[in-house]
Amino acid sequence: MDTEFLARLLAELARKYHVPGAQLVLYRDGQALSAETGYERHGTGSRVSRESSFPLGSVTKSFTATVVMQLVSDGDVDLDEPIGTYLQELETAQNRVGQIVTARHLLSHTGGLPSDFDPVGVSAPTLRRYALGCGDLRLICRPGLAFSYSNVGFVLAGRLIEAVTGMSWWEAAESMLLGPLGIEPAFCAEPRIPARRWPSVSGHSVNLARDKVISVDVASPVFLAPVGGLACSASDLVKFGRMHIGPAAGPLDADHLGLMRQGAAGAVPFGLADEWGLGLARFRTELADWFGHDGTHRGTTCHLRFDPARGTVLAVTTNASAAGLRLWEGVLRGLRDTGLDVGSYRMPQAAANRTSDKPDCVGRYVNGDIRYSVSRDDDGALRIDLGNGIPAQMTFYDGLVFSARDEAGDELPIIGRFVCDPDDNEIALMDIGGRVARRSRPAIADEGATRSSPGNVEVQSAT
Repeated sequence: MDTEFLARLLAELARKYHVPGAQLVLYRDGQALSAETGYERHGTGSRVSRESSFPLGSVTKSFTATVVMQLVSDGDVDLDEPIGTYLQELETAQNRVGQIVTARHLLSHTGGLPSDFDPVGVSAPTLRRYALGCGDLRLICRPGLAFSYSNVGFVLAGRLIEAVTGMSWWEAAESMLLGPLGIEPAFCAEPRIPARRWPSVSGHSVNLARDKVISVDVASPVFLAPVGGLACSASDLVKFGRMHIGPAAGPLDADHLGLMRQGAAGAVPFGLADEWGLGLARFRTELADWFGHDGTHRGTTCHLRFDPARGTVLAVTTNASAAGLRLWEGVLRGLRDTGLDVGSYRMPQAAANRTSDKPDCVGRYVNGDIRYSVSRDDDGALRIDLGNGIPAQMTFYDGLVFSARDEAGDELPIIGRFVCDPDDNEIALMDIGGRVARRSRPAIADEGATRSSPGNVEVQSAT
């Protein structure tokens, strides 16, 4: 495998899937091989270069988590101390989030926080104001009970950085991590005036049926910066990945880098990865454990993988959404054909253990603004409505795993599972795509009243 092979692979996949532009960098055996193809913006002459800055989407979370771990390494943050110790705005919050959620919960997505929270009526709040609003959220479940991917949790992690360092998240990320790694970042969410640097790449929506490619603005709300506001090149991502594989000296010591890779208690990311640590996902293959993160932004995709045991790092960026995901899968297939099996999550195949048992799971399921419902037909069959008003029949497998498919459409089946509360062994949560929704049984009619969530944690309704 050489640079010519990677360049040919990337260009062929970009043409096949109509991706306007992409970067690929593979660090292996002490050598970085780079490839770029296409244009930064459709319809322009601005070609993608090695320095082009692509929005990282949720890969930004791994950077935010690394900065938090630097504060842990310095003794400024205790992973298991309630976040209200550091965030005065949450110290006495009515939902007790400041008293029961820790930094470890935030970084491992086990804090019981909803996926998203949009502060109504505030166009660009500070991280502090956003955190203040989180004091009124209703938790999905008690912290530590289950993995549920949460952007809210990483906004709070960014606010934690600000409260402890006295710097803004942008200043801390640059001075503590990006600068020492030699990364010149750009930001999709930039409150400083004038802005330091905007991404050079725009996102794109690709419609193959109509043969249309439309540019998409990549700017995002300021409060989402710690979640997905960073932009840089695939070469910069490899610098970050090389820090995580060691042994070169970097801004975070080896012990805490290893701690980030350890699976966190309660973090079972069904539908996203094989395991989750502190800001990093684990993807298993037959021969190796790979770590990293995936990200999508407005019309862009980003993927980072690294194998510490073999000293390998892979970074791929694209400026298309669904088409970019197809390109990523093509890169994995191409590398696998050469003998390099890069870790990527594969949904469990449940068909071999199908069961006729129908669990007691009827009810509504809520995660912030996400609403699902499960109902039972007159013939006893269970159906799920994922919010589109079209109930789909459910098929069940061992371990409370289920699949559901819209018989009228051609989409792939939805695969999810139910999770029981260990206190009473009754179904309390539904898990789809790494995000869990809290069960609200029909007997509970007043959605606005204060009540107990699974695990007997008193929390308030979301605003």
